[in-house]
Amino acid sequence: MPPDIRINDSKVVPEDFNARFSATSRTYRYFIHCGASPLASEMRYVWPIHRFPNLHVLNEMASCLKGEIDCATFAAAGDQSLSTHRFIDNAVFYPDGEKIVFEIAANAFLWKMVRSITGSLIQFEKAGKDASYFKEVLESRDRKRAGVTAPATGLFLWNIAFDGIRRHV
Repeated sequence: MPPDIRINDSKVVPEDFNARFSATSRTYRYFIHCGASPLASEMRYVWPIHRFPNLHVLNEMASCLKGEIDCATFAAAGDQSLSTHRFIDNAVFYPDGEKIVFEIAANAFLWKMVRSITGSLIQFEKAGKDASYFKEVLESRDRKRAGVTAPATGLFLWNIAFDGIRRHV
């Protein structure tokens, strides 16, 4: 394995097991640095925005991301998914020192979906938008209404579960 990959556990699985298609849930965390400047050693692992956004507003908007949702608004060009519907279990921002963390869990994600959602939420909060605006954008299914796509720095696949309910649309 490459030096930046760690195996924490392993076990025997059935022959038909597929690491991608047998997963029932995936959790991503996006780390956003809010202070003046992150340390040089952190630059590859955070998105520096140089301000402290309003977590209450961000969480109000993120609360719209719960349940079965058509996520076409946040689908990147070139996504080859058969459906843009996803089951989102959790979407929340929380503080972590000079950083805030956006955690989102769902049955699956569209290509660049987490980055698109994160960038949109941060941009909309900065522009003074609220949850009703975010809900309107989400329900429009129009990619042009989404905000910026956050950079890849800061995004981590945090957990994959295989023991939950398989939900597909």
